[in-house]
Amino acid sequence: MRTSGTLSVEGTLDDKQYKQLADWLKKHYIGSQNAGVPLIMDRNAKWLGDQMKGVDAQHLETRKYQVEDICRHFRVMPIMVGYSDKLTTYASSEQMFLAHVVHTLSPWYRRLEQSMLCNLISEKDAAAGIYPKFIVQGLLRGALADTKDYLVGLCTIGIMTRNEARDMLDMNPIDGLDEPLTPVNLSDDDPDAPTDPADAGSGGDEPTNPAGAAANE
Repeated sequence: MRTSGTLSVEGTLDDKQYKQLADWLKKHYIGSQNAGVPLIMDRNAKWLGDQMKGVDAQHLETRKYQVEDICRHFRVMPIMVGYSDKLTTYASSEQMFLAHVVHTLSPWYRRLEQSMLCNLISEKDAAAGIYPKFIVQGLLRGALADTKDYLVGLCTIGIMTRNEARDMLDMNPIDGLDEPLTPVNLSDDDPDAPTDPADAGSGGDEPTNPAGAAANE
């Protein structure tokens, strides 16, 4: 039996007094219609509210574990269902949101994309460049700085072209951005070499027309 509390009175109540007190409590204080009504008592009566038992506290801990267990089964971060512990902070929440995209959504995206490519896209469509793709940039709007650093790093060292980076952002390509960039320290070109092939054999200050020079002499 679980009760919300105990009404303690001095002395012993006979059957009639007990019935009157029980009826009085039911009429004025028990039921949803009496929720929040202040308790008024006389004759040294005292209300003793029951505190949470140890088994109740353990029940709450069990419920918390159930949330974590269900999230673990579906590979969902607990913070994504509104559950967070004391170790979760605003600084770690961003990484948890990224982990949700990488470890929870991306595997499903790959499965669905492969199934669509196999069952919905014909060879003619594939040859025309049609392919299924889930756009996850909307879920990564909170990490724009990391996305920028990632794309700039790949474009700078020539692993990715600038149009490929624009494609990852679901943006249209721009003419002239299909060639990969080459870092200066990795280029075979001599930056001090003349750009005009006719000047390749000259010293720079000497005339490029020896016949004209002889005529002047």
